[in-house]
Amino acid sequence: MSVAGKAVRGIAWNLSTGLGVRVLGMVGTLVLTRFIAPYEYGEVQAASICVLTASMFSVFGFGQYLIARKAGPEATFHVTVYNFGLGVLALAVVLALGHPLGQLLDAPRMARFMPGLALASLLDRVQYVPERMLSRSLRFRTIALVRAGGELTFTVVSLSLASRYHGMAMVAGNIARSGLSAVLMASFADRHEWLTPTRLRRDVTREIFVYGVPISIGAFAEFISQRWDNLLVSGIYGPELMGNYALAYNLAETPTGAVADQIGAVLLPSFAQMQPEQRQSALLRAARLMGLLVFPLAVGLGAVAPTAVHTFFDRRWWDVAPMLTVLSVLSVVKPLTWTLIAFAHAQQRPRVIMTMGIFKAVALLLFILVFGHLSMMWLCLSVGLAFAAYFAAFLWTLHRSDGVPFLGFVMGALPPLLACVPMVLVVLAVRHGMLAMEYAQGKTMLVAELIAGALTYVVAALILAHSTSRDFLNLLRNALRRRAA
Repeated sequence: MSVAGKAVRGIAWNLSTGLGVRVLGMVGTLVLTRFIAPYEYGEVQAASICVLTASMFSVFGFGQYLIARKAGPEATFHVTVYNFGLGVLALAVVLALGHPLGQLLDAPRMARFMPGLALASLLDRVQYVPERMLSRSLRFRTIALVRAGGELTFTVVSLSLASRYHGMAMVAGNIARSGLSAVLMASFADRHEWLTPTRLRRDVTREIFVYGVPISIGAFAEFISQRWDNLLVSGIYGPELMGNYALAYNLAETPTGAVADQIGAVLLPSFAQMQPEQRQSALLRAARLMGLLVFPLAVGLGAVAPTAVHTFFDRRWWDVAPMLTVLSVLSVVKPLTWTLIAFAHAQQRPRVIMTMGIFKAVALLLFILVFGHLSMMWLCLSVGLAFAAYFAAFLWTLHRSDGVPFLGFVMGALPPLLACVPMVLVVLAVRHGMLAMEYAQGKTMLVAELIAGALTYVVAALILAHSTSRDFLNLLRNALRRRAA
């Protein structure tokens, strides 16, 4: 089967498992909020971000090196040793700083959650290299099933313990998810590819770190831009509002996590196996299809956010609604940027990725520090503006370095976004009409908004994004035929 065919099948598997897991995760989050107050939820998130910061700081582009350089068993064993050893060291440091960090973030009790989260992070280190081996072999179905099993385990464990242990139940769920994933990934990957002992050589070590350090700087900056906004919210407004913001942000990322993240996981190994002259057209096509699938989910979530939050969450969490609306609508550029990152990796542009990651982190922190003190809505708006600036800068950089057509990329993704406009108008009209008729029965109104919005988008996409819709339907039809055969 061709690389494109394997990529389509990989995306199909990732989507089929990812969507179900995300829906289950949303239900689990809803139930968890019944037992966990925003203040404690914020503390768990702050502790998790501190642990993940230490973990990310000690990953030097190892995964990208293994995939893009097609590393052999000797270099892969080097990566295995350095990945685990540096992880142990980084996690020991952050645990020692737990209490001072809690005081700095106005979350003094968060340190009690950190040891369990550090254990989960260490288990993630165990699965890190085997997962990249499976990804390099285009075994996306295996990866998707293992991830789905891990997420299902997290939901079951955390919900079963939430009524008694509250925030600590989330810690237990993380440990269970990471432990199961580590065992399964290690068992499915060929042990001889990544765990064959060999003497650590200076030249191999140098090659790994010379390639990976620029990528790791960019990845760490990417992590800062994704997580440190939560820490700033905690420092400015306290852990309770930070808990509301973190939940809104997580919900806003549900469409990108369920769809775009699964597609993005397939793009890098797929681009890497293409000829250089094929990658640019594949990038433009991927961006159009990404927009067709993700834009209606992101914009639609923002449109129905007030109804959804007031339907499913108690009053302690109602501040989530306006934050979710702003964060969802402004997150439409994030999945498009992931296609650019995958393309840059395949083109061997680690310094571009590093520079753009730093740009995004600086832009996000700067926007929040300038506007975030005005109000929470201004803070949410500043997050969206920072991501938009990052996307534009990244696309312009690839336009200059690799000839990616700037306007061609934007105009290709624009029709699916325009198709979201009538969808939003119909959702608002349905809500206004039901309120005027005094028929605002939470779940009924939400279902009506979802059905009306979905049908409107399908029709609008077939009209306004006709070529992209036809391309998607052809891909889907061919994939089903191959599956039947």
